Amino acid sequence: MRLPGTTAIEPPGDSTPRRASAEVRGKTIMVVEDHEDTRRVLARALRRKGFGVTAAGSVEAAAAQFAGSPPDLLICDIGLPDGTGWELLEKLRPHGPVRAIAVSGYGMNADVEKSREIGFAAHLTKPIDFQRLEALIVENLTANAPH
Repeated sequence: MRLPGTTAIEPPGDSTPRRASAEVRGKTIMVVEDHEDTRRVLARALRRKGFGVTAAGSVEAAAAQFAGSPPDLLICDIGLPDGTGWELLEKLRPHGPVRAIAVSGYGMNADVEKSREIGFAAHLTKPIDFQRLEALIVENLTANAPH
């Protein structure tokens, strides 16, 4: 499914939602995305998979939510209205290790490399392949130590 504008999420190919395995079901994910439709669709898709989801549309909102209740995983856009996902990850570090996946329209090699250097476990370029994102979520939630 493609959303209006330049951002899009590709949900699973079939319409039957498969829930996350018992190993990761119930884990919490924070979605940080300034494009409201993308944020809403991604959050809904993740909830249907059995994850607890919180969502924010800015660095400031995400930092406030994170401080109150850190999620198990952060899925974060890089271009946000009040900063970048890279800045957000740096801001969250004092709270402890953060598992994070970048999703962005920024897909140049330098962008991907910067995401990895900052500490994102992966960098997916929009439109998002939901099955690839789901695999990365499971991989990161079952890993022993945050990236």
